[in-house]
Amino acid sequence: MANWCFNSLSIAGPSDILRNAHKRFSEAAMIGGADGWASVVYDMADEARLCHADEVDRYPFNTVMNYEANHDGQATLEMTYDTKWWLDPLFMTVLSAVFSSCSVELYAEEFSSEGAVRYSWRNGELVSSEESVENVHSSCDSDWNDAVLWDDGRWEVDYIETPPHEVFQLFVSSEDENIREYAASNPHTPVELLIGLLTDEESQVVEAAWENPAVTDDVVEAAVREKHSLPESFDLSGFPRESLATYLMDDTKKLSR
Repeated sequence: MANWCFNSLSIAGPSDILRNAHKRFSEAAMIGGADGWASVVYDMADEARLCHADEVDRYPFNTVMNYEANHDGQATLEMTYDTKWWLDPLFMTVLSAVFSSCSVELYAEEFSSEGAVRYSWRNGELVSSEESVENVHSSCDSDWNDAVLWDDGRWEVDYIETPPHEVFQLFVSSEDENIREYAASNPHTPVELLIGLLTDEESQVVEAAWENPAVTDDVVEAAVREKHSLPESFDLSGFPRESLATYLMDDTKKLSR
């Protein structure tokens, strides 16, 4: 069974080229249950004597197009669409050659594998590529956010570069306990957020945080103070670490002043 892949394609360049492409793409006939504009790309490559191909391996579907022209003779054609698996590399090679006078950007995300890539072409040549290290879908207040960690260490949330602290705050605030558990076990989660995870209502989140190598004795004590509303003056030095764990994971055990 094929994995579905979301694709976001942006082509920026001369308005006459992109206006013609938008017209031809929009008028392309369906091929079975898929959108036919990918075949038009091969037709354009054939007409320009760039290459010849008889078929597309993985047709796009659910395509949404937006053409926007500027006053300086430049335009942008933006498209979102789904494919089964990644759209085949040959197609992107042909597309970048057809639009060699344009800038081409592709973001692709495969749902079930939770992988993402971003490619950029200039003058028909691939000039940059990046792959995701992590791809986390998080819900908070009924909204879903897509957080991607790229291989150069940058986080993006919904395509916007975001500081790591804000990303992990999003995870910790998630309504999905699996996302909170992910943050609890991640050694890069800021310490102040780990304190809150050690007092989470879900025991599996607390247990994941307890195993986090970033959770020091001081962090454990801070979490116990927070959960049991203890002042700084309350001396916890006589409690072994494992004993303090029971005051975090067992709600029947209470500490008081």
